[in-house]
Amino acid sequence: MRKTIHDTFQQSIHQTVGFYKWVLFLSIVLYFLSGIYSVKSSEMAVLKRFGKMIDDKIHPGIHYALPWPIDSVVHIPIRKVRRLVVDDFTEKNNAYTITGDNHLINLKCVIQYTITDPAAYVFKSEESEIILKELAAQALIHAIARMTIDEALTRGKTQIASFVRQHLQKNLEVTQTGLFISFVELSSIEPPPYVKRYFSDVVESQMDKQKTIHESESYRNKTLPDAKAEAAKLLENARGYYQTTILKAKADTKGFEKILTSVNYNQKAAKLTLYRETIAQIVKKVKKFHLVQLKSDNKPAARIRLNNKGRSIDPWQRN
Repeated sequence: MRKTIHDTFQQSIHQTVGFYKWVLFLSIVLYFLSGIYSVKSSEMAVLKRFGKMIDDKIHPGIHYALPWPIDSVVHIPIRKVRRLVVDDFTEKNNAYTITGDNHLINLKCVIQYTITDPAAYVFKSEESEIILKELAAQALIHAIARMTIDEALTRGKTQIASFVRQHLQKNLEVTQTGLFISFVELSSIEPPPYVKRYFSDVVESQMDKQKTIHESESYRNKTLPDAKAEAAKLLENARGYYQTTILKAKADTKGFEKILTSVNYNQKAAKLTLYRETIAQIVKKVKKFHLVQLKSDNKPAARIRLNNKGRSIDPWQRN
């Protein structure tokens, strides 16, 4: 009886030990299998062993690392675009900065960035965003201090954003945070609320000024070619009139020279020729004619004769 109980107890112990052996074996197998991990296509992983980096560029795919606490894998979303809003510039969360002409201005800047160096980012992951925000605030203060408030509120937004992006990226490379600035935008830039209305009036007046200038330039560009064409036309007409007048004056001079020669040769015949030509010019302008016969004891009767070719005077031809 005692032997049977003892044998049963021994058998139970052996079964329990065998069960725990299998449990231990399966646990060891699962422990080592837990080192299998995958990296997504939008990620890059960093492998550390006892806190020391052994691989800083693990590409997408399935990989194996020794289980915790020997190895640790950090997944870095390198293609994810992150967003940081900068709207304070001091430890007191002051949202104002000072322009180059000593005016307060309130602004809000949005920065988009990605991770390009996983290794550098891992060792500064807790500080990267803090460093980025501090450097961005410094760059904004520097950019605003280079401008007057009128420039900042009107045409300076693009210049400020470009300046901040360049200087911020340069400083991030020096600090080795592993970040890349992809975009910088000033989402709002405005004066303090208690003077905002007055600055709005100034901005509107400047916009009206620019609008008036553009309209004037447009009117000038539209009118100037027509004016030049009209001036060229008038000048050409004046030149033509000048040439015509000169030629006419020369012709008249030649005519008077002929008359002078005729007068010197035969004064009576020259007077008769001048008389006929003058009457002929007058008759050309007359629309109605009255024929009057002259009676004189010393001279024959005269009459005006009209023909198909024109009007002429023959004062000494008898009826």
